[in-house]
Amino acid sequence: MTVDSKTPIIIGVGEVVEQVKDDLLQASSAVDLAAEAARIALADALSIEQLADHVDTLVSIRTMADSTPMLADDMAASNNMPRSIAQRIGINPQSAIYSSAGGNVPQKMIN
Repeated sequence: MTVDSKTPIIIGVGEVVEQVKDDLLQASSAVDLAAEAARIALADALSIEQLADHVDTLVSIRTMADSTPMLADDMAASNNMPRSIAQRIGINPQSAIYSSAGGNVPQKMIN
């Protein structure tokens, strides 16, 4: 079987769930939650240290807070979500994509 060099390969997965805090100022930001999920995914695959130099693209799905002015999050907003995630996990991908929002977007980004 021949694999095209542009075929994305998912080698690890990660998920983070945080209980809603009584004091919302103590809640993790969307960037922090995404970075923790990315750390878990890299650890699931191998390790951050072994994979950091091989991550060429980081895609972040646009948050609702960034998609709708009514839901804007001024407290912990990032002006570049994928780069903020990359910085928190210690990687420097060539490409950092902040997609549109939508239920089909995660699959669209893989395609």
